[in-house]
Amino acid sequence: MAVCDASSSSTKVVAYSIIMHFVIRKIMIITLQPLHLCGHRKEVTALSLSHTDSPPLLCSAAEDYIIVWDLNAAQQYERQGQQIRGRTVSQLLGRPEYVCFSSDDAHVAVCTGKKQLMTLEGHDGIVLCAAYCPHFTSTLVSASEDRTFKIWDLSNQSLIYQSTIISSSPFISIAMNPMQPTFAVGTSDGILRIFDLSDGSNFCCLHSADVAKVLSRADKELDAPIITTQAPVKICSRPVLHPPPTEPTDPSSSESEAGYAIISLGYIQGRSTTVQTPTLPCPTFLNHDSSVVQEVLGEAPVIAVATSGALVLLDAFTMEFVSLASLQSPIEDQSGTQHTVDLAGNATFATGSDNQLFCIVSNLLCDQFNILRISAAENGSKNSIDELSVLSCAPLLEESPLRSQFNTKPKATPIKPFSAAKPAVMGGLSKKGKILDGQPVTFRSKVKSSGYTQAPRSIASHEFPMESSAPSLQKATLDISSKSTAVHSVEFSPDGQRLACAAADYSAQVFKMPLNGKGLAFVCHNGSVSSAKWSHCSQMMITSSEDKTARLWHVANFTEPLLTFRGVNNSREEKTNLLFSKAVRSAQFYYIDQFIILSVGKSFHLYKYHLDPNKSDIKSQTPLAYDLFATSAASDGIRLWDLRSNRCVRRYEGHLNRAHSCGFSFSPCGRFIATGSEDRSAYIFDIRSSGHLHKLTGHSDTVSDVAFHPLHAELVTATLNGKLRLFADHL
Repeated sequence: MAVCDASSSSTKVVAYSIIMHFVIRKIMIITLQPLHLCGHRKEVTALSLSHTDSPPLLCSAAEDYIIVWDLNAAQQYERQGQQIRGRTVSQLLGRPEYVCFSSDDAHVAVCTGKKQLMTLEGHDGIVLCAAYCPHFTSTLVSASEDRTFKIWDLSNQSLIYQSTIISSSPFISIAMNPMQPTFAVGTSDGILRIFDLSDGSNFCCLHSADVAKVLSRADKELDAPIITTQAPVKICSRPVLHPPPTEPTDPSSSESEAGYAIISLGYIQGRSTTVQTPTLPCPTFLNHDSSVVQEVLGEAPVIAVATSGALVLLDAFTMEFVSLASLQSPIEDQSGTQHTVDLAGNATFATGSDNQLFCIVSNLLCDQFNILRISAAENGSKNSIDELSVLSCAPLLEESPLRSQFNTKPKATPIKPFSAAKPAVMGGLSKKGKILDGQPVTFRSKVKSSGYTQAPRSIASHEFPMESSAPSLQKATLDISSKSTAVHSVEFSPDGQRLACAAADYSAQVFKMPLNGKGLAFVCHNGSVSSAKWSHCSQMMITSSEDKTARLWHVANFTEPLLTFRGVNNSREEKTNLLFSKAVRSAQFYYIDQFIILSVGKSFHLYKYHLDPNKSDIKSQTPLAYDLFATSAASDGIRLWDLRSNRCVRRYEGHLNRAHSCGFSFSPCGRFIATGSEDRSAYIFDIRSSGHLHKLTGHSDTVSDVAFHPLHAELVTATLNGKLRLFADHL
């Protein structure tokens, strides 16, 4: 069965085979008399329609002939009462399993059990599917029962790439992405994989998804089953080793059960991930455009997956569930009549006008087929959010902790370094150490001006090389200790003058840039140090540890901490202070050093302090960049989220992360994401695409964390054996 895939055509055509001849119908005029084309003596096993309608062509394949039909000429011959004839392009090739036209309709590829057309041989099993790349007209991808796929160059009649056996089941479907040089393949066990066809990508796997798991999650999200019992409930006390005898079932009454084999795939230009937001009252230096972010938030293609029991739409960038249509549930047509497919024997997709996708599904149990129309725009409307943005367009709520900086504050009193404070509220200390409500905790008697009376200095747009390439050349290597010590975290100070490292030997180290000597090491905790983060002013550093504490330091004195966080209330009175029950995994400054956030177990704690930040140094990024944030999880890659639509817009995979915590970092220009990996490498991704740009090898252990330099195109990597490596865009 085949369907015309010409978006410019006003009427769509569907063709399906009946033993030794086949029938042509128009989708929009499905009740018209069909066009019968006869020319084969054996069963027609594969059909394909051309991509254009000037003229519309149809290729039919059987064991005897491969015939190409001109449909306009066939209709004219039928009206004149003449015999309809096609052009035989080949014969006696064996049983064809698949046939398709090239993107320019100049060639036809036929997959048989013996060999491929144009003498392209090499598969050890029957070739089940093949497809031409719409971006490279001489490139053909074929998949076989031998569980491999091959990429051919037809202009040179040569093999470009041969995959290894990457699946336990054969590939049975394939689809090309018309928007980007990628292709998707589906297996008989329901695994969907997307591969990269662009130059220099080594045809790596970008994404993979298990259709069975996707359907299971979709059932829970869309329609959770409700168990109702109308008969009396039977409770059995027999042990599991001796189950009660089961009553014999009638085979004739058993219902058909759909599997998860991917019988067909198709692409459609999806919904736009951007959301119209109102004009935000942001500073003028934030009002420049960013083509990088616009590309990330542009239209995401949707991939349609047809199984024997359902049609599933997935986001091609993130493999997130978009929509689901069960073929075993009643489907209502335009006249109100309900239809069910039960089990799909075959399916094919075609894109139409107005961003619609047509799916022709044949019934495995009877001689009929159904035509389904899917619109990606309708499926994405439920996720839109109108007025959510990181840049505030409304006043803060009265109960918001961010309002604490606008409260009227009495004159602050200098305190000693061991002073305590109260989380998420304003709190100061008197001379006797008593906490006074409504007063900030300060470390200096004089507070510098905020700098808002003059134009802010933009670090990222003027000092960092915004158009530089990704740092991929190793520039320096350094051991933080004579013994092998794991490095859990690395971070550059905002001024780019220092590099902080959190180590497993209970210490933290601070290196001065350039990275060419030993740093200042100091024991800061009684357990492994999990993170070391800088303040916005580059004068403070906060560390967290497995000893269930976090400590605040000043760059002028690393011998004694300014403040130690031991409990929820962080009070010196043990009766009122609830100590942390778990390790402090992360600690960082927030809101231009106005707050400190601690991550403890499954919760985080927000503390309010006044740390005298230099607010004139504000990094300049496009407003849309503040709507994005990224998360990472073991065995799930890195996900980029859009806060306005509350959905994942990109997913970055390819690096190995199963057991250890591998950190990642954004480049100051906002174009790259770097991450560590357990395969002793670091990966750099372009934020606009899913494939990695560079794989930084040469490490001797798991890369636990990475950090971009704020002023130069440099990247530092840290490994679990205590080695630092510095990479740059040039030497």
